[in-house]
Amino acid sequence: STLVTLMAAVAAVEAVTSSTGFTPTIKWPNDLIVERGRTPASGQWERRKLGGILAEGALSDGALQQVVVGIGINVAPGAYPAEVAGIATNLEAEVGRPVDGFAVFAACRAALAREAEALFAGGADDLLRRWRAHAPSAVGGRVAWMDGSHKATGVTAGLSAAGALIVEPDLGGAPVHLVAGEVEWA
Repeated sequence: STLVTLMAAVAAVEAVTSSTGFTPTIKWPNDLIVERGRTPASGQWERRKLGGILAEGALSDGALQQVVVGIGINVAPGAYPAEVAGIATNLEAEVGRPVDGFAVFAACRAALAREAEALFAGGADDLLRRWRAHAPSAVGGRVAWMDGSHKATGVTAGLSAAGALIVEPDLGGAPVHLVAGEVEWA
């Protein structure tokens, strides 16, 4: 289901672009974000979350049988919960005008259908190429993750053919392939 999550992220970016003219980026594996550049005080990237994707798969006899995909995109200003108020954004704030939520929904539905058909027809290479194009932080981004009981840090080095985030650890050694779990971005 990792590739399905990546497929949904590409579909969501392309749907937002086609329906509003605004193009967000993807933060591995499932967030739609707006990158505003580095803050002068900390030197860290200011990122605002525009939306997210959740894909849940059902297995039968060890094989994936079905996947349910949920896509949430903040269209209009709203009352965000306190824990995300400082990091959330919405399409209307980004484009500076009202946005038709139904047009965004229709574009998402059409993009998901198109992308799913292409993926299941063997289009994983094209999907990964386009995902990489929409996810600049997948190469050269600073990240931290839990490696067993300790926190590890490193620099992103791309995406594997299976959709794993490849990270070069700061302490050296073989590249790490992250397929699940929380990744903190600097």
